[in-house]
Amino acid sequence: VVGAYVGSVGELAEIGQLTSMPRRTFDDLAERMSEDPDIEVVDLRRIGEWDESHLATATHVPLQTLDVAASSVPDGAWVHCASGMRSVIGASLLQARGVDVELIQDDYATAGDAGLERVVGH
Repeated sequence: VVGAYVGSVGELAEIGQLTSMPRRTFDDLAERMSEDPDIEVVDLRRIGEWDESHLATATHVPLQTLDVAASSVPDGAWVHCASGMRSVIGASLLQARGVDVELIQDDYATAGDAGLERVVGH
């Protein structure tokens, strides 16, 4: 850790620029993919989670490797994990490096319900 801030978000906003990004769901991704099936999707989950099941069109970039793999994630990619926690971290890392991504903050279990094709068992 290089530094830390202790205080409220309001106090931080007074001294610096805060950014945010809209939260998307797997339903949003399915809708967007119906318009553009070539959307880049990045799965930030661990290898065991990926091997168990993953979106057919996704690229696997485990969160722990994202620092060195950030340059391989294109602008406009949709990032997800299992519950949304790692995707927030990953989207923040990418945003800090100038990569604009769509943040999926949703439960991966809903991806199939959204009609997204999954590969089960790898």
